[in-house]
Amino acid sequence: MSLNQFPHSSPRGQTGIRLAVFLTALTLGWVGVGGQTNYQQLMVFGSPRLPGVGGTTPLVWASPGVLYGTTALGSNTSMGACLFSVRSDGSEQRALSYYSANYGLSAGLVLGLQGAIYGMNGDYIFKLDGNGYADLFKMSTLSFGLTCSLIQGKDGTLFGSAGGGGAKDMGTVFRLNPDGTGFQVMHDFSGGLSDGKSTTSGLILGADGMLYGDTVWGGTHDAGTVYRIKTDGSSYEVLHHFDGPNGWYYKAALMQGSDGMLYGTTFAGGTQGQAGVVFKLNTNGSGFSVIHGFPTVANQPVNPSSLIQGPDGALYGTTQYGGITNPASTYGMGTVFKLNTDGSGYTVLYQFSGEDGRNPKSSLLAGADGALYGATQFGGFFDQGTVFKLSPSPSGTGVFIDYYASAGGFNIILSAGPAQTWSLQFSATPGMAGSWQTVEIVRTDTFGLARFTNLSGKGCYRAIKQ
Repeated sequence: MSLNQFPHSSPRGQTGIRLAVFLTALTLGWVGVGGQTNYQQLMVFGSPRLPGVGGTTPLVWASPGVLYGTTALGSNTSMGACLFSVRSDGSEQRALSYYSANYGLSAGLVLGLQGAIYGMNGDYIFKLDGNGYADLFKMSTLSFGLTCSLIQGKDGTLFGSAGGGGAKDMGTVFRLNPDGTGFQVMHDFSGGLSDGKSTTSGLILGADGMLYGDTVWGGTHDAGTVYRIKTDGSSYEVLHHFDGPNGWYYKAALMQGSDGMLYGTTFAGGTQGQAGVVFKLNTNGSGFSVIHGFPTVANQPVNPSSLIQGPDGALYGTTQYGGITNPASTYGMGTVFKLNTDGSGYTVLYQFSGEDGRNPKSSLLAGADGALYGATQFGGFFDQGTVFKLSPSPSGTGVFIDYYASAGGFNIILSAGPAQTWSLQFSATPGMAGSWQTVEIVRTDTFGLARFTNLSGKGCYRAIKQ
């Protein structure tokens, strides 16, 4: 029997809690359309231990094996939204900072060149590093409004876009020094037939050193645009005007593939039923083509998010709706899909079912271990979202993904393989021989989850696979 033991950080007000997992190799997964895909839940939102509602922005790697992310809202008014970290095996979950319940974290995070984390909290751009949290800059009415994810250039300059604000309140593209000085509006969106307006996604830095982005509205058909601009604010150019049949209502960030082309998705539009498309185009705006349309057909994936490219060259993404339905989600609970860059090989890799999460809104994140990581807005034990992992092979680990005290005792949620039997044990003095006592025998459900409550409360817990 193999051994995997790790400490978990104690929740606030619950010191002295230690968790250990003893296990053999696990078989996590299910057989999907594209073959074997191994799902594991790493974290649940909405817990009394780690409040927060919904993961709506992409996860980022803060360091090898450590993920950072944000919740969209707070689960209570006293704490607000949360910036959190979690290891890629589900251990050592930490709430790094809490934010105003009125604003929350309005944009995703970016890992800076020196290891600092940058992001948006309400109308502030912030920095989090070894010295702690600091507000760098307060957005003004000329630049603020639905601010999107930041990116950092090779010289350290931060770039971002805003869905509102500017001279015509149609959004801006801006830049800022990493110390919070030198704020500059690089472009004011003007809408109309020649320019876009409003954006809900961030910029990307192309291989040619130019910034690329998109707008929700504006352009020839008022259906959104793709644009580019130099990092000094010059040479702004609209590359493509969406028209409905080739997509509209752009909500996701672009991606540049290994072939140099730009890839993206629209939340709606297309000729298959107005449920969104995957497209590509050259960086000069030529060669636009829709490589996949999402049909409005019962249970089919619809409304895609941003894409990433895997080491195999394929595109991976999530859809917010489609897939399995239930009374709480009649439009479907969302999927993970795979697609080749020429439009062939479209495959649904995973369909969310609720307890494992539902309605993912952000892009996936690739890991060096070959796994895909992501977050969902809803679902999980508290129906407030999850952090999950999809692996090409079984992870061989299991974790306690949540633990908290309640009036009924001390509660723990175990994430392991589906339909497995585990002996859950407790010790108040784990260093003493014979101190471990079995408190419950549980069997994980189809999602690989098991829950138990122990009246003994604080101490050391372990789970042994039977």
